[in-house]
Amino acid sequence: MSRRVGERFCATIALWLAVVAGAHAASVTIDFDEVNASRGIVGAPVEAYLSKYGVSVIAQSAVNHKPVVTIESGGPGRGFAASSSPNVFVFNRDGANSPISFTFRFAHPLRSVAFTRAKLIPGRTAFTHPTWHATASDAKGNAVGTPVGEAEIESSGAVPSRRFTITAPPSDRITALTVSADDRASVLIDDLTLTW
Repeated sequence: MSRRVGERFCATIALWLAVVAGAHAASVTIDFDEVNASRGIVGAPVEAYLSKYGVSVIAQSAVNHKPVVTIESGGPGRGFAASSSPNVFVFNRDGANSPISFTFRFAHPLRSVAFTRAKLIPGRTAFTHPTWHATASDAKGNAVGTPVGEAEIESSGAVPSRRFTITAPPSDRITALTVSADDRASVLIDDLTLTW
């Protein structure tokens, strides 16, 4: 068994044990820090990383420009700092100034899902972070819990990270999380916590 296959097997077993741990809620946090993203990781490797946790991702654009999902490292000159250093999940538009979105799909239905919008750090000039919102849905595609999001942020100073949580009612479970942004920029996601 190769090292990579072995690591994926161990992560899958750990995830399965968490899911069947019993009546008490179990959770796992995906911090995106297991990989070297100093030069950015794009596309298929990102999807492979998420699949270890039973998560798939689909990105969409309002026009025919496919958004790109990446894992990137924060730091000086990058405009952000990860809440769990160094990496965050990013989705970027590919040549189009149009609204974009992505959907996390969860193989194991969740009681709640939480994530952190990374700390925003200005460069020499003020910056703008897009209006965005996130909604959860169940296996039938119905909205679950209360949507979260932020209005556009314009600042010449650092903006602290912020934590968001969507919780399903007792009779339902979350199977997908969709994050949508306007045409300005991407949303920087860190510490994605899945709770069963």
